[in-house]
Amino acid sequence: MRSLGAWCVILDLKRHYANNFSGVPVAWMLASNGTQATIKYFMTLIKSWSPEVSPTIFMTDQDQAQVNAIHEVYPNSHALFCWWHVLRAIRCHFVVTDFPDLWTLIQKWVCSPDLYKFDSLWDDIQNDKSVPKSLVEYLAREWLPVKEMWSAVYHQDQSIFEEGDTNMLFEAYVIITYLPTFLLRMLDVSGV
Repeated sequence: MRSLGAWCVILDLKRHYANNFSGVPVAWMLASNGTQATIKYFMTLIKSWSPEVSPTIFMTDQDQAQVNAIHEVYPNSHALFCWWHVLRAIRCHFVVTDFPDLWTLIQKWVCSPDLYKFDSLWDDIQNDKSVPKSLVEYLAREWLPVKEMWSAVYHQDQSIFEEGDTNMLFEAYVIITYLPTFLLRMLDVSGV
């Protein structure tokens, strides 16, 4: 069985219309792969349908194929990393139950909007002798060079669609928007 790549584009319409809309899913992609070429094709298709729309923010999970495709199709946009995915990736590099205090510290580090606190937490992480050296090296190599894409320090004064808490907003949007209608239709069809 082939794995499916899934990708969603959500636009923040506040920048385009003076009303109460915060964002709207404009496309959902299911594909047999998640290569840069496939994602670029998908995004180019969307861009051709609405050439006047130029999104400024995209939320992703640190998939470099997605980041590269975003920058190719929308060179003036920014790719941000979802906090849930950042924390999930970091969590895979140590046993959280063996280091619960470290896990709490890392969560605070990722979500801290204050630069001084962010730097202080990083100092605590890298100077704590109980923290596995391999984890500190991993964080320094994989996450510090791209901190502008995930750290709360760099994501202030943004709408919910830009904040970076999660890139799973499409699922939330669908559930909130369509589930009540779907359930009412199910009840109506069943004669209840």
